[in-house]
Amino acid sequence: MDDEDRSVLLVRQEDLTGRMLRAQSCFEIICVLDGKCRHVVNGREEELLAGDLCMVPPRAVHAANAEPGSRIVYILARQENMENIFYNILRDKNEISDFMLDSVYMKNYSSCRVFRTGADEEVRRQIMKMYAEQQEHEDLGSDRIVACMLVVFLTRLMRQYKGTVSVPDRPLARSGDTQFLRDIFRDYRTITLSELAKRLNYSVPYCSRYIKETTGQTFLQILRGVRFRKAEDYLCTTGFSVQKISSLVGYESPENFIRAFKKEHGVSPSQYRAQHK
Repeated sequence: MDDEDRSVLLVRQEDLTGRMLRAQSCFEIICVLDGKCRHVVNGREEELLAGDLCMVPPRAVHAANAEPGSRIVYILARQENMENIFYNILRDKNEISDFMLDSVYMKNYSSCRVFRTGADEEVRRQIMKMYAEQQEHEDLGSDRIVACMLVVFLTRLMRQYKGTVSVPDRPLARSGDTQFLRDIFRDYRTITLSELAKRLNYSVPYCSRYIKETTGQTFLQILRGVRFRKAEDYLCTTGFSVQKISSLVGYESPENFIRAFKKEHGVSPSQYRAQHK
């Protein structure tokens, strides 16, 4: 299995000799296992020490320069797979879900998250277990296993280090920013703009305008994207009928689902499934 086909890829610092690390469309976690490195994102420098894990959003202009003898592992998770891999994390209110949702949907978002785990050997062990699984098994099953391991790793990270996350250059907080995204992710089958506006204590016109100004997308564009990502996952990982999948992702009419899916992907759901077996 080629690196470009993996939904999650782990790369050691020493593996990068003579090759480029394509992280433009990926969430990246810089894991400093030993030593230290200087991380520069959008012109701001941050020193990362042993035990530090720095989460970097897609499209951020950044570089990590490790000191000689340091042990660094980069974890890359493709943005297009984010909703399916991290669905349960995104439904909860925590620093990681805020980071991921803001990274994908907020315009010009470039803030990082730094977890400082110090001498926690369990953190290092889990990272190296993911790396070993990837190196030993080059197949689709291994990619899925690593993705699941990453979800468990991040969930444990939030449980153990909740409230201790460093956020360099945190953007100005705006009430409801991440909450409306979380509501869409959690209730994508049934959520409407009217219901969302009611939850946020906004008028419907203001809620619609607020979402558009904040994300650059309309409510329906975001909702349709979430539904399609879930549909893609069902098509690739289950034997459910197209009719059942259309119901699972919130479409009352299979015909409307098929029409919308084909407009988005250029192929029908059945053709998409055949192409991604």
